[in-house]
This record gives sequence, structure tokens and C-alpha cells, in this order.
Amino acid sequence: MKHIVDAEQYLDAVCDIINSGEASVGIPVKGTSMLPFLNDGDTVMLSKADPPFTKGDILLFRRKNGQYVLHRVVSADKNGGYVLLGDAQRRNMAETVMPDRVAAKAVRAVRNGKTVSPDSVSWKFYAGVWCRIILLRQILLRIASAVNKLKLFRRLS
Repeated sequence: MKHIVDAEQYLDAVCDIINSGEASVGIPVKGTSMLPFLNDGDTVMLSKADPPFTKGDILLFRRKNGQYVLHRVVSADKNGGYVLLGDAQRRNMAETVMPDRVAAKAVRAVRNGKTVSPDSVSWKFYAGVWCRIILLRQILLRIASAVNKLKLFRRLS
């Protein structure tokens, strides 16, 4: 028998486990806002989140409407908040989040069956370079999307 659990309830329970300080918890990535670093179906290992956070940290936070979102810190704001943005998003989609809305911090990811940690080259690239080229990355993502569509078209032909 399958049980369907509301995503917010599931993540509330995950956050309770994390905040007990006893464990890191893996959750599946859902959505495309963190492409190309994280794909739909990858796994992110989350741990307790204690500020201060640094540019490039990946945080699970809760929006005011209750929705949980996993995005990357691109800067700190002058009022003590953090500006978060998905890797595939435009600058105008950034959200400022106060530390009390941060539920957890990503400590590693499993992408295509391989574990990626914050000290890996790819994590450092997205935490460093990718956060600094927000305008340019939109062009790069459009090019990558066009190339993928062309590959799909060729396979279907």
C-alpha cells in the first residue's frame, strides 16, 4: 500500500530530525531551479544550519507561504539576511531570506550516482564562479538548452 505524504509535512519531519542534531538526512531534489548543478531526482544530504552562511552555501529555506525551497546563497544583505537564487534562475528571481527561515544546509549531494562534497571542484565552481556570473550564466544555460534540444531532435530524426 502506498502512502502519499504532503511535501511540506515530509520536510517538516526531515527538519525535526536534522534539528535534533543527531543526523544528516538525504532528500530527493525536485524541480529544475538548481540546474545544472542539481538535477531533478538527485539527492541532497542536509544538516543543521547555523549562521553565518557564506556565498555558495546551498540552503533549504521556508518561504512565507510555507513552501520549502533549496537555493544557493549569492550574497548577504545589509539587514542580516541572505540573498538566495537557484543556479538556473535570473537575478530578478532572487529572494532575501532571514536566518530564522533557513531550515537546513546541504553538506553533500549525490549526482548521477556520484557523491559531490563542498570541497570538490564542481561544488567549488558553482559556489564561486557560477555565483559571480549571474548575467552570463543565463546565456550559457540557453546555449546548453539549445544544444540538448538539437541532440533530441537528431535522435528523433
